Amino acid sequence: MAAIIKRISKEDLEGFNALKAGKTKEAKQHFKNYLKLNPNSEQVLEGYANVMMRERKLDSVLVYADSSLIYNPDQVGALLLKASALNTQKKWNEALTASNKMLDIKEEFAEGQFQKGIALRNLNKPNEALKAFQKAIAYKKDYYQAHMQVGAILMNYKNYKKALEVYKKVLDLRKDDLYAQVYTAKCHHLLNDNANANKILNDLPSSHANNFEVVKLRCRMAMQQNDWNNAGRYLNMARNINNNAELFVLRAQYLMKQRRVDLAKQNLDKAVELDRVNREAQELLKSFTQTAQAVTSTNQKKEQEEQQSIMFQDPKPKKTSPITFPNK
Repeated sequence: MAAIIKRISKEDLEGFNALKAGKTKEAKQHFKNYLKLNPNSEQVLEGYANVMMRERKLDSVLVYADSSLIYNPDQVGALLLKASALNTQKKWNEALTASNKMLDIKEEFAEGQFQKGIALRNLNKPNEALKAFQKAIAYKKDYYQAHMQVGAILMNYKNYKKALEVYKKVLDLRKDDLYAQVYTAKCHHLLNDNANANKILNDLPSSHANNFEVVKLRCRMAMQQNDWNNAGRYLNMARNINNNAELFVLRAQYLMKQRRVDLAKQNLDKAVELDRVNREAQELLKSFTQTAQAVTSTNQKKEQEEQQSIMFQDPKPKKTSPITFPNK
């Protein structure tokens, strides 16, 4: 005879139903009520961690995900939430550890491969990151975010033709996706095909004219064409945004043109701080540093030559008065 298990509450089911329906506040209350009765439920602890993720309370996500894992170390959902929170906190090594553990349990898990790819990309392991994102796509063909990450890595390494192929696939999945269209235009621009780039941008709905990605690309194109007035106008449109590495690169390029060298370097430093794998920022900063060192070296050499020329000049004769006076 099968054992009859009496439920202590329906709060857990109601919580998961609310979570599925996007009713975060309601789900939170149901989970809290349930955990008062049964604080050892790995599923409900994971559910509460999910609520914390939706509320962007990352430290709490980790607390509840880890609590869930105490009762079931193989709780894949809790590991996914943990990896995602750690990636968001830029704790890439810890995120990679959580992702690997998750994939040891469930290898063919698109979301797990995606989190692994995010960690690897930010640990400056682009080839391994690409493999993880490609696995995510293999397990979930329409995985939009994974496709976009592949495109971003290819663009970062100047493989614009391959990136174009990726964005074409995205547009096959989402015909009118704004970001895929703008990045397609950006690839054309970086391949010196401004005709196609402009056509794509001009065909966008007017409501997208002030979109941040559109503004950045318009600014980039204006600078390439030495249209510095419009470049400055586009930068002014984004003046209140201070969390985007590419924008700081564009600001640095604009400041270099104005010979505001110190400010340009500050912007490049900020770009690298925000995105340490941004190769455009790295290359400009390296070039900037080499130029500065060359100028310093030239100035030092010039100063040294001037000092040496003074040292080896024939001493000038001491001036004497043409009139001599007898000793008294």
